[in-house]
Amino acid sequence: MPKTVVITGPESTGKSTIAKAMASELEAAYVDEMAREYLENLGRSYDESDMHKMSALQLDSQLTALRSDAGILVCDTDLLTFIIWWEVKYGLCPQKWVDLWKSNQPDVYLLMDIDLEWEEDPLREHPTRREELMERYVEKLKTVDTPYHIVSGQGKDRLANAKRALKALL
Repeated sequence: MPKTVVITGPESTGKSTIAKAMASELEAAYVDEMAREYLENLGRSYDESDMHKMSALQLDSQLTALRSDAGILVCDTDLLTFIIWWEVKYGLCPQKWVDLWKSNQPDVYLLMDIDLEWEEDPLREHPTRREELMERYVEKLKTVDTPYHIVSGQGKDRLANAKRALKALL
């Protein structure tokens, strides 16, 4: 089973960029963010039933990738993002997803800091709540035993900082 690193954090913090770059450089297996493609193809506003579907897609993709022969698995987000998204959007996340998140922990989390400028994107919803969202990520990560590191920096420095953190944590 590969060592698993999840790249996580609030919107517009470079998660996908860092996840793809790390997977490429480490020749790692990779799990994409499932919500983006799902929402781009939805053709309507999402609702709670879609949250269930996207959460399941993300978890299933991660579990499938864990069966690979790769030494490392890089995931562009996991159920943690959905839990926080659910809480912000609907007030509460169904306990099923919280339990599944807690029972499917990676080896390490790299939490992307909010030190990047906000980039507009039709799928992003909270440009003014980034600090609150960052606090939620830290609070949730403190409830599990999985090590995490906050990654900051601009451009290539951010990737270098992520790689340094991963090396120290794995």
